[in-house]
Amino acid sequence: MTLAYSAEVVARYIFKAPLNWSGDVSSYLLLCCVFLALPEVTRSGQHVAVSFVEDRLHDERVRSRYSALLARGTGLALVVMVVFVALEGLRQYDAHILTSQSTQIPKWLLTCVASLGLASAALHLLLPDPSHAEGDDPTPGKRN
Repeated sequence: MTLAYSAEVVARYIFKAPLNWSGDVSSYLLLCCVFLALPEVTRSGQHVAVSFVEDRLHDERVRSRYSALLARGTGLALVVMVVFVALEGLRQYDAHILTSQSTQIPKWLLTCVASLGLASAALHLLLPDPSHAEGDDPTPGKRN
């Protein structure tokens, strides 16, 4: 993305010939970066969390169960979202829909990347982490 924008600046201000593709490519790459990083962010527990309820739970067992329930619920919501996004991707593929920017690509390619990232994040939330020993916090994404 940095190279695309740098090329745009050089082309626009030095050569007086702006590139019509650099902004488009940068936005496609940003989408890929976000959705392909999402599984690692989820696995490592580095996602943004509103934890005011969890912080007020003083019993560690209750907190652990609450966190696990929250993770599983979020994982199930992601599974539903993956189904909707994947179905939309199939519709885009069948209809040969292109992105609306000047450098057009098949929209289903971007939707596929989003589906894969969301599906992997869902798996990290739904499947138990094998690195946790018995008695550890079973919440996916939480590090000891």
